[in-house]
Amino acid sequence: MLAALAVAVVAGAALWRTLAPGDTAPPPVAAAIPVAATREPPVVDAGARTATPSTDVARTVRAEAPPEGMTAEQWRALQDALKDDPNRQAEIARVTGYMGFLSRSARWRALREQGAAESPQALALARGLLDELPGHVARGETSGAEARVMVHAWVDTLYPNDTERGTQRDLQIARVAAALPATPDASAAAAADARYQQAQAALVAQWSAKPAAQRDEAQLEAALDALRRDTYPAPATGGKQP
Repeated sequence: MLAALAVAVVAGAALWRTLAPGDTAPPPVAAAIPVAATREPPVVDAGARTATPSTDVARTVRAEAPPEGMTAEQWRALQDALKDDPNRQAEIARVTGYMGFLSRSARWRALREQGAAESPQALALARGLLDELPGHVARGETSGAEARVMVHAWVDTLYPNDTERGTQRDLQIARVAAALPATPDASAAAAADARYQQAQAALVAQWSAKPAAQRDEAQLEAALDALRRDTYPAPATGGKQP
């Protein structure tokens, strides 16, 4: 994840910690955005934008009103941080999409705290948030534990019927589980460790069997280092190098 997220990530887990009593969410992600990020973005005066025309595309983009969930300062900082990134547009779209998701989550939470969780606006927000949640999980922006808390909160307000609520909760949690990023194969890592330990033992045994005068420690270290590189090539396959 790019360093720009230090500029554009809100503490999503902290926002959800109080939504579902009894559920435990993991520690919040880096909270580099102030609370003002969840407010409606200010609208830039159109006249101010046209008063000093410029052919500089970057300056024109920065002059636009910031995306949902971001202040003007955060929007400028994000663009500046990614100005030389080859995937600049895609990364900006990803970060601003996540910030919008968190902003809409905050709006839903505010309605819930006002006792308006069943209002048309709150229900529409909950449906939209549920629909896009797996995408944020797949990109590693929201953890599985956080997503389950969100599912419980949104499904509970969308489906008052106990049976339907349970069915929908299971369905949405299954969608979240299917979206979780793949993890390295633990069995493959364990097999690599076993191969390394077996080969290491053989090298040490061969070295120990030599007469004392022929035991070159530097030679043994070089052989062990070559074995490590062969067993755990870069990038690492997930095995733990002894």
